[in-house]
Amino acid sequence: MIPYDENGFEQAVRTVLAPWLRDHVTGGTFTGFDGARIQYYKAEHPDAKAAVVMVHGFCEFFGKFHETAYDFHENGYSVYFLEQRGHGGSQRSVDEPDVVDVADFSDYVEDLKCFLDQVVLPQTSGQRLILYAHSMGGCVGALFLERYPEYFYAAVLSSPMLRMSFRGNEEWKMKALAGASRLPVLGGKLLPGMKRFDPDTPDFDGSGTSSRARFDYQFSIRKDPSTQGIYSMNAGTFRWGRAALKATIQVMKHADRIRIPLLICQAGKDLYVDNEGQNEVARRAKHVKLVRFPQAKHEIYAADPDTLEKYYREVLKFFRKASTR
Repeated sequence: MIPYDENGFEQAVRTVLAPWLRDHVTGGTFTGFDGARIQYYKAEHPDAKAAVVMVHGFCEFFGKFHETAYDFHENGYSVYFLEQRGHGGSQRSVDEPDVVDVADFSDYVEDLKCFLDQVVLPQTSGQRLILYAHSMGGCVGALFLERYPEYFYAAVLSSPMLRMSFRGNEEWKMKALAGASRLPVLGGKLLPGMKRFDPDTPDFDGSGTSSRARFDYQFSIRKDPSTQGIYSMNAGTFRWGRAALKATIQVMKHADRIRIPLLICQAGKDLYVDNEGQNEVARRAKHVKLVRFPQAKHEIYAADPDTLEKYYREVLKFFRKASTR
């Protein structure tokens, strides 16, 4: 495991993480449900206990999960990471690299199915599949589990977006704006309060992480000019907002269809999502364990040392049960 403290992480980036990425991680593309080119990364383990499929959140990419993927691989799991359409190296529907747009979350769900069918299943030789999904990816993952229950043996939803947080805005106003986004003139505009990416103004205090070293590592990837802005996602369109709101309603409506073992990791200081959605899914789905991390902000995987230790202990214990029961 990479040290949880700040200084230990900074050193491990150079001596552990960078060599692992060079020697064990490969990338590729596959074809999404509508022909879109979708980027993925993988790190296969020669004696894998199971295969972990990772699905990231809104405005995220593989670089934010380098440490998490390493820890999973180091503990005996093959890792497959999907960069969702409109993110990272995957195909976009808008010209601006820092803007995320999607017509419906079903696009994300069907891309995940294509990833499993085209890449993961052919390369895992009957291994059990475990889903690890964060934030928006948790919403996508829940929708997938409701629609395609036969793929995964167990799932971890980390700070999943199962109900949206409107950050002080009244919900009825946001729903009205979502409805108005059907107008062509508004659909591609940025959601209220969202801003374009500025590489010169890192906002650690407003971020979802409480680890400065991890924030700095992620931000250095985001602003690297050699990547031509493909990791600069920072805002969503009204069309994305409408799709997200619709998706969370769908998740709640069919939560009882999720019947595999489910671990929900909840951040006690989450300002990005409404935790009541997680509580409701935990009440309605089957075989759910909800673990709350009181001091964590939204990105629990990039939290303070004490929280990180507890977080990975819970997640890896869940993985072990899922791969042996």
